[in-house]
Amino acid sequence: MTQTDDGLDEVFYTLAARKVRHLLETAVEPRIRYMLQRAVDGHPVPACNHIAALPGDGGEDTSGLAMIDWMCEGTGILCWECAKGHLTDPTTRHRDPRHECCIVCGYASTTNLHPMLTLVDLREQTVVASDKMQRISGLSGQVLAHSFSGRIATTPVVWECPAHDGFLDSDVTIQWSGALPTSRSPRMGNKRTKRKNDRKRKP
Repeated sequence: MTQTDDGLDEVFYTLAARKVRHLLETAVEPRIRYMLQRAVDGHPVPACNHIAALPGDGGEDTSGLAMIDWMCEGTGILCWECAKGHLTDPTTRHRDPRHECCIVCGYASTTNLHPMLTLVDLREQTVVASDKMQRISGLSGQVLAHSFSGRIATTPVVWECPAHDGFLDSDVTIQWSGALPTSRSPRMGNKRTKRKNDRKRKP
């Protein structure tokens, strides 16, 4: 390999690292924080039936094997098996050839790429709801959800080919310690406390 080749590789690595940082800062982290903040405000994070199972649905403990989808709106948190099915679905944005290619050299493959993921550390519990739970909530007028916490991974941020696997030793973790509600959901707000506070304001 010539000195020119080494220089070009360095340029490609630098550009790829900038793309990863741009994606993390402008898409991945904002999208995940948006979903978690909405949960604080009374709108549970969507989840598969295994993560947010109703009694009798056959849900199981999938702690440590969950992924959160930053790319497809309405998908939310998936168990490992559901995530694998979702990521291999050719109709999803994950299979877009502009995304499913090596971030360094552009090499495209459906079987020979390695994902770069980011961890999400849920230090405070969030709430999740499956499609079925959301439908019941809509009919009953009360939010039905499960609590969820722990460390989960994002769906792939970028992909790397075997030649460039590990070019960016990413140790990025998005930490979520909870947040104060930005608005009160009518179905989850504490109406008794609100009336008590209203009385205190009266002269």
